[in-house]
Amino acid sequence: MKLKTTTTPADQPIYSIRGRVIGGLFLTGLLVTGIFGWAARADLAGAVVLTGEVAVDRNLRVVQHADGGIVQEILVSAGDAVEAGDVLIRLDNTAAWTERAILHGRIAEFSIRRMRLEAQRELRDSFDLPEGLDELVTPRATIMSIYAGELRIFEGGIASYRSRREQLELGIQQVRAEIEGLEARLAANGEEIELVSTENSRVEELAGLQLTARNAVFSINRENVRLQGERGDILSMLARARSRISELDLDILAMDDQARTDAQQELREIETQLTELNERRMVVETTLARTDIRAPIAGRLNDLNINSVGGVISPAEILATIVPEDANLVFTGQVPVVQIEQVEVERPARLRFSAFEQSATPEIAGIVEYVAAAATRDEATGGDFYDIRIEVEPEELALLGGRELRPGMPVEIYVTTSERTALSYLVKPFRDQIARAFRER
Repeated sequence: MKLKTTTTPADQPIYSIRGRVIGGLFLTGLLVTGIFGWAARADLAGAVVLTGEVAVDRNLRVVQHADGGIVQEILVSAGDAVEAGDVLIRLDNTAAWTERAILHGRIAEFSIRRMRLEAQRELRDSFDLPEGLDELVTPRATIMSIYAGELRIFEGGIASYRSRREQLELGIQQVRAEIEGLEARLAANGEEIELVSTENSRVEELAGLQLTARNAVFSINRENVRLQGERGDILSMLARARSRISELDLDILAMDDQARTDAQQELREIETQLTELNERRMVVETTLARTDIRAPIAGRLNDLNINSVGGVISPAEILATIVPEDANLVFTGQVPVVQIEQVEVERPARLRFSAFEQSATPEIAGIVEYVAAAATRDEATGGDFYDIRIEVEPEELALLGGRELRPGMPVEIYVTTSERTALSYLVKPFRDQIARAFRER
């Protein structure tokens, strides 16, 4: 039979941990010393991290419409390349087209009427169609109908004028015939007076020789007196006839003047109305021209805010924006005012494009080209920022491998700041907190 032996704790050997503790403390102190030494001596390059976007070095051209209207047709899409003058959007032009047709019809009517009145004023025998009617949208048949109506009025007026003038001229001819008869009578009367005078001389001579009776002398003298009275009557009738011719000539002149005056007065009214119509025509033509909303410059359509046919656009509403054809891409960002001290021109920067696949898209290098002189307030956030612009060399852009950059794409910008030790990064928050704490009241 075997006996069991037992051991007590007092019988077990005692192991000391002092060495291990000292070793651990030594290693910990060595590690902390190394870390602080590295933090105090190692210089780290810092960076201001910003969110920016791809932009262009020229302002985007805004497409707007002064009057607004109803969209009839959309001819382009966002991203399309356009040339200056290309039609982007066509508005409904029914009302403007109708007004133009009415105006053109009235302009054609008044223009033909003006030609008729000018012919009446100048007492011409006929008038032609005015020039410029081919520029109107009025149908040719309508124009010829208007011309035929005005021609009938003209011919009726001319016929009436000529009839009255012919009557006056006929009266002049009749009076001239009367004058010719009176002048013949006057000549015959003169011859009779001459014969009576000769006979009177012979009778008086015979009476003086008492070869004839005195009654014959009285009879001849009486005849002479009668002939003299008749001559006076003829001269009086000649004077009245010549006066009548002058009156008839004046009547013809007055009739001509009245015809010219009436035509000129009506012509003045027509020209006033034509001026107003042409002014309205210019307005309507401009309105019609603006129903075709055209590209103001060549470039690429950046965005299109109108997407539905039949929609209503407001005056001055931004319909689209166009990136100019010769615009260059730039990279912009906004620096908070508290970090602006670390950003200055010629600072190196790195750009990373979050829109691309990060594993396959390298960072590209650039430099700060521009820093705004004054802060700008962001109305959306209420914060103040300084605008900056980053310049990138073409060879850096080539690293993107042909990936297309478009205005508005987001970009992360890392602006390199001055080097600082790691310890300063660790200590600065505590120093700032202590500085504020000692300034509090």
